[in-house]
Amino acid sequence: MKYIAAVLVGLVLAGCTTKSIINGAIQRGTFSFSRATSSDYDFDVKLERVRDINWDVANKDDRLMIIKQMLGSVCPNPKIIDEEFISRGTTWGFKAGSYLIKVSCPK
Repeated sequence: MKYIAAVLVGLVLAGCTTKSIINGAIQRGTFSFSRATSSDYDFDVKLERVRDINWDVANKDDRLMIIKQMLGSVCPNPKIIDEEFISRGTTWGFKAGSYLIKVSCPK
């Protein structure tokens, strides 16, 4: 019985891949990207800092991983050119806000 429960939990969690979670965040507007209006870089990316068990956008490595997942086929090797954190205050010790990131796609 425990084995069956473990298999079922494994199957459910297998559907919760990082890619599907990031796609959900894009649909909710938590993450977004658009083509840059400047020729100095390729994309403007916005990542809302929200509580999540899968990543922490305050961590630069996590931000880059999210950007790679978001831009995937159009920019397989993104490079962060500049970024800025816009604070929305603190909730129970958690710094809420958005990262506005300029991304280039090396040719």
